[in-house]
Amino acid sequence: MSSGIIAGDGFAYFPYSYSISPLASNQKICYQVDPPWTPDAVTESYSGHVDTHFRVMRVGTDGSSQEISVRDGAEDVAGYCINQEPFTGGAECPFGHFNDAQSGVNPGGGGGQLISIADQGALLSWSETYGLNPPVHHLTPILGGSVGGTAITASLLTPVLQAQDGSFIGTSDDGMSGFDQSGNVKWTVPNFSPRIATADGGVIAQSFDGLTTITFDTSGNASPP
Repeated sequence: MSSGIIAGDGFAYFPYSYSISPLASNQKICYQVDPPWTPDAVTESYSGHVDTHFRVMRVGTDGSSQEISVRDGAEDVAGYCINQEPFTGGAECPFGHFNDAQSGVNPGGGGGQLISIADQGALLSWSETYGLNPPVHHLTPILGGSVGGTAITASLLTPVLQAQDGSFIGTSDDGMSGFDQSGNVKWTVPNFSPRIATADGGVIAQSFDGLTTITFDTSGNASPP
């Protein structure tokens, strides 16, 4: 479970995920290695299947709750263990390593970050992995207890503040960014983190080293001191 929030609509939101790995789909095979310390010998192989479910729990002030489905995925994993040094017994595969070959989707692998969308609901920033490929990042609005259209973003956009015009200010791979609910990045300022949204739609931000505080306007331009 990731950190929850109380949004402007009066509901609390908590992102979480859980996985199910059927016993029948998981197996490990151990191989006879003679002598047991033979370098580069395959000592065991394994395979398995995991179903992963990414959810958001919406809780009302009366204690009622709703499970909101964000994404379901399935992942198959296979690999083997190679003995690289003399085997001395004890823990399984103590001197080897696992080489994973993965397929399928693991939603919510990057956790989830929530921010209130005014008094309408919440915006969820999250990621999912596809096998051994780089993660895919998403922005998903949750309005009235329902999931809205998910936007795929080029980098992980983590919302921190909501601006006066309804857009968001947060962090990306490139620094501090202003973006909308659809993941369109309007501006980016490297080496700064957002701290306080201003009444005119700008933001007060602090440098990564904590030594500089600057006000930026709605286009990401630094205001005169």
